[in-house]
Formats: sequence, structure tokens, C-alpha cells
Amino acid sequence: ENNIDKKVEEVKDIKSVNLAKKPLGTMTHKVKLFNHLYTDSVSLLMENKLKINSGKVHPSFIKLGVQMRNCVVAGSNARCLAFLYALRQTISDFLTPEHKQFSRSFEEHLGPAIDHLMACRPFSVSMSNAHKYIMWHVKRLPTNISDGHAKEKLENIINNYIYVQIHMAGKAICIAAQNKIADEDVILTYG
Repeated sequence: ENNIDKKVEEVKDIKSVNLAKKPLGTMTHKVKLFNHLYTDSVSLLMENKLKINSGKVHPSFIKLGVQMRNCVVAGSNARCLAFLYALRQTISDFLTPEHKQFSRSFEEHLGPAIDHLMACRPFSVSMSNAHKYIMWHVKRLPTNISDGHAKEKLENIINNYIYVQIHMAGKAICIAAQNKIADEDVILTYG
């Protein structure tokens, strides 16, 4: 019985300790895949960053950032196309500073624009792929290429990317889907 009394006392001691869960504050679990859906995550710091960078950012990227942030341009393909059009406009308006290479100075010039767009809304996968593809070509431009030739080459690369990776890919998906859909099939779409 003495042993039992000790165990009862131990249980009473444990019960007296407050075991209630304490709130962890305002911390919430956010899934990275859905970051673009969390509108409350844009803080004053991000607002200030947008204002500071706007002086270094081409107007087409500022406009696109506002449109993406307000979901005027929505959908992966639409956002990617808008990004490529803004990039093409930026390339055509870009002037290489004296005694600098086009590719290096353009990369430096484009950095704040990309940061601005990412602050407005994270890139979709297709936008990231397009950005990487274009930057791969920018880095491989010859060092002695003139502005005119570099711009023409990059605009052709962008136009080709739009045609092959977006328009032709959409057609290929439609053709593949047509072969798999039969009468009275139920189609579930995402988006």
C-alpha cells in the first residue's frame, strides 16, 4: 500500500503541472508552393523594397509587377508571356554603358527588375524556366558583339521560346489529350 500511495502522490504532482498547450504566437505554417496565395505576407519591408527598386526597374516590369500582384495577369502561361514581353521591351530599350560588355551590364540591369517581380508575386515554374533559358543565352553572347546584334539575337531567342515552349507545347498537349479522351469521359481540370 505504501508503494501505491507514492504513485498516487506522483500522479497528483503531475496533474498539478499545467499541461495545456500554449499558443506559439502568430506563427503559421505556409507551404512554399502556395506562397503566391498568401496576400497577408507582404509586409511594410516588402512595400519599401518595391518603392526603392522602382527607380532602377524598367517601366514594363513595374507595370507587370502591379498586374501580377493584383492578379490581373493570372495563370502560368499568361504570366510567362507577359514576363517575356516585358523582357523583350527591356532589351530593346537597354543601352550598354561605355566600356562595358552587353551581357554583363544587362545582367546587372535586369537584377532589380527580377527582384521587383519576385517581390510582387513569386515566379511560376514556367517563368523561372524562361528566365533561366534567356539568361543562359545572355551569358553566352560574344564579348565583342554590338548592342544592335545582341538585342536582335535576344529578341529572336525570346520569340523562338514563346513559339516553341508555349504555343507549340500547348498544341502538343491538345493533340495528346484528344487521343486519350473518348465520348462520355469526365474531365477534371486544375486551375
